[in-house]
Amino acid sequence: MSKNKRLTDITAGSLLDSLLLSASSVGFNKTGNIVEWCENFYYVDDEESGGLRPIKMAPHQRRIFYDITEYDEDGRLPYTTIVYSCPKKSGKTALAGMFGLWYAFNEYAPNEIYVMANDLEQSQGRIFRAMWKSLHANPATQHIVGADHPLPSRNQDMIILPNGTFIQALSNDYAGAAGSNHGLTLWSELWGFFSENSRRLWDELTPVPTRKNSIRYVETYAGFLGESELLEEIYRRMVEDEKGNEREDKRIYKDGFEVDGVWYDTPLPVYVDKESKTYVYWDTEPRMPWQTKEYYAAEAKTLRPSAFIRLHRNSWVASTNQFISSEMWRECEYDPTHEIWGRAIELPQVLGADASTKKDKTGLISVSYDPELKLFFVRWHKLWEAEENELFDGEKIIDLEETIKKEIIRASENIKQLQAVYYDPYQLHAIATDLKKRKIEMVEFPQHSLRMKADSNLYTVISQKRLVVYPDDDLRNHVTKAKAKEYEEGKVRITKGKSMDKVDLAVALSMAVWGAEEQYNAKKQWKKLKFASINTRSDDEKSKQNATSTRNQINRLFRRRNPFGIR
Repeated sequence: MSKNKRLTDITAGSLLDSLLLSASSVGFNKTGNIVEWCENFYYVDDEESGGLRPIKMAPHQRRIFYDITEYDEDGRLPYTTIVYSCPKKSGKTALAGMFGLWYAFNEYAPNEIYVMANDLEQSQGRIFRAMWKSLHANPATQHIVGADHPLPSRNQDMIILPNGTFIQALSNDYAGAAGSNHGLTLWSELWGFFSENSRRLWDELTPVPTRKNSIRYVETYAGFLGESELLEEIYRRMVEDEKGNEREDKRIYKDGFEVDGVWYDTPLPVYVDKESKTYVYWDTEPRMPWQTKEYYAAEAKTLRPSAFIRLHRNSWVASTNQFISSEMWRECEYDPTHEIWGRAIELPQVLGADASTKKDKTGLISVSYDPELKLFFVRWHKLWEAEENELFDGEKIIDLEETIKKEIIRASENIKQLQAVYYDPYQLHAIATDLKKRKIEMVEFPQHSLRMKADSNLYTVISQKRLVVYPDDDLRNHVTKAKAKEYEEGKVRITKGKSMDKVDLAVALSMAVWGAEEQYNAKKQWKKLKFASINTRSDDEKSKQNATSTRNQINRLFRRRNPFGIR
């Protein structure tokens, strides 16, 4: 086949053969071949149909991918480090997967391609997933991943192509990368590569000089100042210096760009350093048709301001900011005589408990959930401070047995519909064990990923004015003095700003709000499964199996027989 063979000339019968053409037989250049290849063979989600369709690239995307795949006379690509950074929902993950498959089918084979992310789950769930879905959607490549596997399972972290090239998903702490002979590494959300292991991995997976085309391709948002050091180093070297001055000597397409014979007078923020073979596209403006004013208005209502700036304006922010402003909190305060409190009287209650024995305070808070209005009511709270204790030589401590434990027992005896107590196990494990023996539903609340979800959820509830709380100085101070440590996708975790700041009631509130809605949803599921169990009793063998399966679901759903007293 000639070097300049056009993909549009390839017959349907040789579709897979065309995918496996190597770079030695096809010379991609700036005449449109990479775009044609991708728009023929790479599939992405189609929201209108709910299925997948071949990708249709926007003009600025075509310009970028023409640039990074322009072979010279020796068959070498121009850049070894490529950074594609733009606002959320700009398609950067899909494009990374596209570049990965284009490389896999068109570069010298066999080859090694690694997909990197903050952890293995993310590496399988972003770029790797996009590549897998495309292979499955394309009739010519579906057999590679299996017709019955439209998505990779948790234990499927490798794709092996017929040309011998493999694609493997790795986490950022992977220790087995030393000595690899990789042609391409794909890095998802480099802003989150904080650890020393991440830095070592980045250094270990530097482009391999013995391969003609060995490349690092990065897709990412902006990061956190002073923390996302790996990404910030690239940004400062290529885009802006430490004083915020643009690296104009590296900027191209300042007045616009040409692609496929058409001139677009829109500047394109691309920065190039030929000496280090680095190409950076760093955009802060939305360019896709679905990034509408309505979309951004909705996002602004649920995201914290700093998260909105980082995700939707692709701009650097501090990692820690105020969790909730005083103004936002006061908009949720209602005088105890307000008629809205009448809705909470008959609602079940869930408690959130955050405990400390010395440095911090200990907080217990009660929350009720109104599913009709989707409101959360703060019913009451208790707060304890450390006091001098003779048993500990006068040292100031909080006696958890005499404070929060007794209060939980009192609540269980006096509150008709106390559903559960959500607690931090660090200080409360022993007490929770004893309370469980008293038939009090104690729910251990992990203080890592689930806390992050709960804290992010609390912010959304408050920002949407779905929290109803009585005026109280302690509550207000704990919540408004809390800081928010930001993580991926705008998620946050409540933390202290200063060591002297107290946030115990804010943490307890986060757990209680999460628990109140979780208990309501669990109760709905319980009723559904209970009804299904009753109505599947039959002599029919299949019905018996269904009934057994349903009862097993009920048993897995709850540790005790009937936590809601449903008959």
